Amino acid sequence: MTEERIRAALGRVGVRDPEEVDREASLYETGVIDSFLLLQLLAALEAEFGIVIHNREVVPENLDSIGRIGSFVARKQAGAE
Repeated sequence: MTEERIRAALGRVGVRDPEEVDREASLYETGVIDSFLLLQLLAALEAEFGIVIHNREVVPENLDSIGRIGSFVARKQAGAE
C-alpha cells in the first residue's frame, strides 16, 4: 500500500508511468526525477503521509528509489527519525 501511494505521488508531480519504475532503480540515475521534481516530490510525500522531511534527511539513502522511500516513510511514521 505504501508503495502504491509513493507511485501515486510520483505521478502527481509529473512522472510518466510511475507504475513502470523498478522499485529498486535509482530515480536520479535513471532520469525519473531531477532536482526540481525532487522538491515537488518531497512536498507530495509530506502531504500524502503526514510527515515532515528535514533537509538533513534529503539524501540518496532515503530517497533514491521507491523501495528506499518506502523504508524511509515507514521509519518516519514509526517516529524513528
